[in-house]
Amino acid sequence: MTVADFTGPPSAQPGTPARLIEPTWLEVGRAATWLTARGAPVSIPNWLLTARLSPRLVRSVDQKASQQVLNLLCSVALMAGMVLLSTLNTEWATRVQGAGAALGGALAVLLPWARWYAFSRMEQELAKVLPRRAASTSARSIPQILGGWFLVTLTVTFPGGLALGIVLTMRSSDGDQLRTSLLFTGAVVLCALIYGSILIRTLRRPALAEDAASLAVDDLLRTEDIHRYVSPWVAALGGLLVFNSQIATPLRLAAGAYVALSLVPYAAALIQDRYFRKLPSPDQLAAVTSSSSTKDRKAAS
Repeated sequence: MTVADFTGPPSAQPGTPARLIEPTWLEVGRAATWLTARGAPVSIPNWLLTARLSPRLVRSVDQKASQQVLNLLCSVALMAGMVLLSTLNTEWATRVQGAGAALGGALAVLLPWARWYAFSRMEQELAKVLPRRAASTSARSIPQILGGWFLVTLTVTFPGGLALGIVLTMRSSDGDQLRTSLLFTGAVVLCALIYGSILIRTLRRPALAEDAASLAVDDLLRTEDIHRYVSPWVAALGGLLVFNSQIATPLRLAAGAYVALSLVPYAAALIQDRYFRKLPSPDQLAAVTSSSSTKDRKAAS
């Protein structure tokens, strides 16, 4: 069943997929839930907001909670296994540790990248059928888009991780320590390159908006997408260094601080996105619209 009033843009291109311009009631409900949770009193969102928001909310609350519990249990089991292996001074244990770290690093990079790529393709498809687009995003600086907590996470995870890896490499006393240090440093560099590309492309992507309200949603989605797809999970590999008894105690403490200072601010940024980051009020949107109209008239004259 589709929403009869959601016929899409009047000038939609021929051949526009019906799933974009004829959302189901379930998809409309998902979009309305997202908007209401962020302070927008809306009953039925328009086709554009529904098309952008619904794919981001496919899983139910119960499914998300179950997935979070499963992720937590898997993380605890992996960490316990690494701690156990760190007590075994055998070549087999060292190889298993290295393989586990490499697999964890690969998943930390590839899974967010795959999700980001899928959403990017979807939004490119939307851009082709949007008849009228806002000229640009609202005037926000990069620190305002990223948020303070996330800036701390980026700074600690990548520049801080690279510095830690270099120090560990220089202080390595045998082949095993050197391999571990190089593995950690390489993972940080690889993640920095891939996530840096996602970050830049998300910051520079054109706004998908047709009025002040959808422009405000675009700005908020830009922030949430960056927080979702540019993750600091590579810092969890620092846990291997914390439990490596062959590494000097000061460096193990530094690795522990690195893990905490990367992941705790990231958790704070996600909590802020979910519970505290809100859309502008109707009065603020009216002010934005008035300001934009004034600028357009000045430009036309």
